Amino acid sequence: MLRDFLKHKKTMDKDMSVIPETVDMRRKRAQYRANYRGTKEMDWVLGKFADAKLSSMVDPKLSTFELLLTIADQKINSWIFSPESCDNPQYTDIIAEICEFHDVSCSK
Repeated sequence: MLRDFLKHKKTMDKDMSVIPETVDMRRKRAQYRANYRGTKEMDWVLGKFADAKLSSMVDPKLSTFELLLTIADQKINSWIFSPESCDNPQYTDIIAEICEFHDVSCSK
């Protein structure tokens, strides 16, 4: 039940009333998730990108980045080093931006 509640991107205040999540809260969560992925390589790749770019991200790019963070590290890694293998067009722009940020030569 708690897990379902957390999926709805809402938080509770002291009065236990539900308040909508702010963009700043979303950015902080995305930054944490980007820096603590599970593999050191993706912690570094996505974490450095998030540290530099999240403060200026707004929807729909922020939502796309949040969704990207739900994908397994191995898949993201393959997309970064072989962008043509990205099987979801929703992520091609953010993957290209990550490649450009890290100066990874990749062709679309």
